[in-house]
Amino acid sequence: VSDSVLVGDDQSVLLSVSAMNDGEGAYETELVVRIPEHTHFQSSQGVNRLVCVQRKENQTVVVTCDLGNPMKQKQKVQTGLLFSVSHLEEVESHITFSLRVRSKNSVNSSSNQVIVKVQVKAEATLEIRGGSVPPEVLLPDLDWQPGVNPQRLEEVGPLVEHVYEIKNQGPSSVNARLTVDFPSTWRHHFLLYVISTPSEESLSCHTLNTSEVVPLELLGNFTTVSQSIQQEETNSFRQTVHVNCSSRETRCVRFECDVMDLGRGFSAVIKVSARLSMDTLMQTPYLNYDIVSSASCDVTSATSKVQPLLLSSGHTQTQFSVVWRPPHGEKPVPIGYIILSVISGLLLLCLLCFIFWKLGFFRRTRPPTDDGDGDGEDNGQHQLAEESHMTE
Repeated sequence: VSDSVLVGDDQSVLLSVSAMNDGEGAYETELVVRIPEHTHFQSSQGVNRLVCVQRKENQTVVVTCDLGNPMKQKQKVQTGLLFSVSHLEEVESHITFSLRVRSKNSVNSSSNQVIVKVQVKAEATLEIRGGSVPPEVLLPDLDWQPGVNPQRLEEVGPLVEHVYEIKNQGPSSVNARLTVDFPSTWRHHFLLYVISTPSEESLSCHTLNTSEVVPLELLGNFTTVSQSIQQEETNSFRQTVHVNCSSRETRCVRFECDVMDLGRGFSAVIKVSARLSMDTLMQTPYLNYDIVSSASCDVTSATSKVQPLLLSSGHTQTQFSVVWRPPHGEKPVPIGYIILSVISGLLLLCLLCFIFWKLGFFRRTRPPTDDGDGDGEDNGQHQLAEESHMTE
């Protein structure tokens, strides 16, 4: 018999059956199997394939298989009965099959009853991923005009959204919790203004530390950067600061969202929207930021009566960058590019020298000497004298 079945997955159960007649011949012998609810007979497999029919007897669904008429003495039948099983959400712990052999004999017309239990389990795998829109903000932003006390969200700075999606890979439907930590301040100066608590149709979200969500009318009181921090951070040109919620220097807003009845193959999306504080960034020019939010998801329970033995979980991060353009259009060349260019130039020079050497470019041709010329003239005169003598 199959060991177990999973809630939410359409699957099959194979019962291996062995029946033997230890007595006299049994007439109109048949195997009777009482099956659980939402179970359907598919086929008979194995050495002895039986003819089986699913029907109702006394308001109970049974499968009857013909074993022979008669089933002879000492005759043994081995077969496999394949069933499809579904809709296991209301099952407590297992499904039960009841098997019995019966015949039309007046004596010992029914065999002993065999109970087969198949365990029901719940399992689910959650997948989480995230992204930032936009992934990068370039400064200075010529479209943004600074304001003393912002009255509208557009006056705070550009919109940044972090989107997280959890997907249930199944097979069981579950209830899950999604937790998002979103940075708001770094070293006590304000970076991101969170607009509101995220919510979707399938989510129920709330904010744990509401003190980090500053009202818009008080935002101007939180954007002043101390002179010492400003000087320290701008001394190093194009320094990059990493802002994440695992750092003690960063304060974050935490959201918790509950997702109910997340079925196999379905997803839930949470979107955190915030405005980048341009007033703070303009006070620390040429200081770049890598700002990271993080999210984790956990299965809290299954929607079925059977609960999973192992609760699935996942974790991911989403990053966006604040990058200052170089002044006067200058673009710094990374030192790695310079080293790579020098090495490439030397290799190319060596290759050209090797090719020219193979073509004989470096071979020298010696000019003829005076001694060599004299010998050539004597040889020519001697040859002309011999030709004149032969003519005479």
